[in-house]
Amino acid sequence: MASGVLNDGRQVGSAVGVALLGSLVAGTAHFESGMRVGLTISGCRFLVSTLIALTAVRGRRESVATV
Repeated sequence: MASGVLNDGRQVGSAVGVALLGSLVAGTAHFESGMRVGLTISGCRFLVSTLIALTAVRGRRESVATV
């Protein structure tokens, strides 16, 4: 059950992400400027999510080590 929910969430998230970035590309007068905006937003989201994941892993390791 949990595996199905996880896979469904990943697929829906991917579809929404592609749709949002596609609307950014289509919404501008030039393809290249829209692509630049879309890739900049994607890169920033990737960096933020990486920092959150690393912080969560470090916090979890520290709490396990103190137990």
